[in-house]
Amino acid sequence: MKFQPAIASIIPEEALNKQWNKWLKRAPLRPTVVNRTLSPITNLLFDYPPEVRRHLQLTIDYYLSHGTLPILQQLRDSFDSSQQQSKSTTSGIASIPGIDVVGCGYDIFNLSSKNCLLDLTENDKNTWIDANNNGHIYKIPDGFFVLSQTDLLTTYGTTSFSNLSELWQNSFYAIEHDSWGFFGFGASHSRREIIEQYRYKLAWTRQQVHLYTLSISSFPIPRLHKLARLAISKLPSSFDPRSTEIWKQFFDAYGTHYVIRSDIGGLMLGEDYFESCLIEKYNETWIRDQLSIRYWFFGSINEQSEQHTLKVDKIFKQNSISILKLIGGQDFVDVYDKQKWLSTVKNRPQPVSYQLAPIYTLLSEGPQRKALEQATIYFRSSAVNESTPYIQRLQNSPFTSPLPKLECSVAQLRKKRAKVQ
Repeated sequence: MKFQPAIASIIPEEALNKQWNKWLKRAPLRPTVVNRTLSPITNLLFDYPPEVRRHLQLTIDYYLSHGTLPILQQLRDSFDSSQQQSKSTTSGIASIPGIDVVGCGYDIFNLSSKNCLLDLTENDKNTWIDANNNGHIYKIPDGFFVLSQTDLLTTYGTTSFSNLSELWQNSFYAIEHDSWGFFGFGASHSRREIIEQYRYKLAWTRQQVHLYTLSISSFPIPRLHKLARLAISKLPSSFDPRSTEIWKQFFDAYGTHYVIRSDIGGLMLGEDYFESCLIEKYNETWIRDQLSIRYWFFGSINEQSEQHTLKVDKIFKQNSISILKLIGGQDFVDVYDKQKWLSTVKNRPQPVSYQLAPIYTLLSEGPQRKALEQATIYFRSSAVNESTPYIQRLQNSPFTSPLPKLECSVAQLRKKRAKVQ
């Protein structure tokens, strides 16, 4: 028999019971760990993008199986193998991708999905056949429907934004049944992104693949999930701004809005930040040309062969920050091989747009709906009131730009032109 913590003296057999009682008294004074609950380290990366967590988990799985760290190609092969194995061992019909977003809550402050609100009860009769993926069959929950695309709808273009309001209203988001529109949208977004979006001009170059649209029916509204129903029933029937803790708990769990529709597919997104005076020194056409060269692999085959021989202007390279993001498909595929990425989107589509509505619109007219509406407006106003002073200080405070200083004043531009002449 072994005791933890150890007993200093050797225990004779006849004194075991006595020493046992002695140990029971000593144990609380010097406790020790007797069991452990383990969790993957990927769970620590909860605020990182899903593709980062997935890449780390694939690396861990490979190391545990092979005893060595993988190279990128080995990770790709391992992922493809696991996908095939999953398909061959999964019994029955899978749920349609996107069901973990559509019908679920959405935090408009942090731009993140929350717990699902609607009942996702499925039956084998309510199905959808994906004609773009070898006739794969998916189950659809009651009250949901799918709008199919007869072929792969691919869109490509570049859009520039001057402020966050333009960004939200012309990007991936739309809001219905909400007179407050985009008020409070992104108010608690990451500080780094706020700095980039307020200090610089932003241009988006996107290649979007639209496979299908997943929506919930507007009438009759699908049933609430039993946990969401219970959570709403616990909310007060009137809103008191002096007592907001229970409302905060609800919004932390479900957000202020929910997703009523989403385009499902894939997205290649290039974000480019640059000083606004770069447009004054050159022009918007020149910047678009530089972006089309930088993202040559977004275009068609003919465009790719033409643009691949060109090089991004050194001036634009030095005076811009470029970030490439992938949504849907394999996130560690060679981004320059667009056709290979497109082929993976069919098996791993993700939401690329969000049509939102306030959660209180799910409730019937009455005191509880009114209270939830008032609480929603209060928290949106609070988020804006907290972020506005920060943004004002950000705009007025000294800033060390990672980009070179551009000569953009009228006097400097005239002086430069005079030297050229």
